[in-house]
Amino acid sequence: MSVTTAQRYSELAKSQNEPELIEHLPSGGSVGWFGSKSAKKVLAYIPGGGLVTYASGAQIQMAYDAYKTALAAAGNVALAILSYDICAVAEYPSQLCQTVSFVESLMKDHDPEDIDLFGESAGGMLIISMLLHVSHNHPKVPSLTMPVGRKFHRALLISPGGPVKTSASSMTGNDGKDGLTTATLSALWAMIEANHDPEVDLVNPWLTPTLKMFETWYENWPIGEISIIIGDDEILRDDIIQVANVIKGKHSAEVDVHVYPKSGHCAIVGEIMRQAPLSEYSLAVYEWAKKI
Repeated sequence: MSVTTAQRYSELAKSQNEPELIEHLPSGGSVGWFGSKSAKKVLAYIPGGGLVTYASGAQIQMAYDAYKTALAAAGNVALAILSYDICAVAEYPSQLCQTVSFVESLMKDHDPEDIDLFGESAGGMLIISMLLHVSHNHPKVPSLTMPVGRKFHRALLISPGGPVKTSASSMTGNDGKDGLTTATLSALWAMIEANHDPEVDLVNPWLTPTLKMFETWYENWPIGEISIIIGDDEILRDDIIQVANVIKGKHSAEVDVHVYPKSGHCAIVGEIMRQAPLSEYSLAVYEWAKKI
């Protein structure tokens, strides 16, 4: 059996002598906490994995390091880590359902203005999906109602993208340079195809925005500043840039988009796994955390 995201959270908590707190969500999945639930500000982390794999130890370490960076900069900060059920366990769009349930649970005790969202790869995509869902409901996902006049503070989208192959030039041009290959994308997509609600068309605006895009849906998102970081060597580079440009053009708050040379998909995770020096791409994650 695969080690779950919640188990990875517990492993890191034990190694850091941090108290463990895991809360189960009504829609499935769970939330693991670092720091006090009553902290003023919350970093809300949604991990990637193509909706098919649980978070690795390196992903949880990245989130924890971002939390420690924010804590040193601002104090009174907590980290909430979503552990959602992957497609082998729960059909798509269960992962979006659990993301919605996650942010609803956070808003019970915190003003949305004190919640910062971040995630890499499919985790970043789930943040985009959730923001789209607020005003344009996914037909198989319970609605998400924001408190009147309130919005999330900000978001960091780290190489945000879904496991779908497109005709983008970076798909072929960067295949072999990126740690993520088109063959892996195809395998991930096949897993989702085999584990999705049969009443849901997988080519939809929430999961595959580059294939089915409604630009007006990107207006009036209930969130402040959005930062998007992309590796120039990613096979998903062009698709991510396409969506990032729509966000930048439609979102009412500031949107920062940075493409880092010689960096692949979710470069920070690989660097943590290899214990390699952090690249400019990776350092940007912690610079973002400092500004909580």
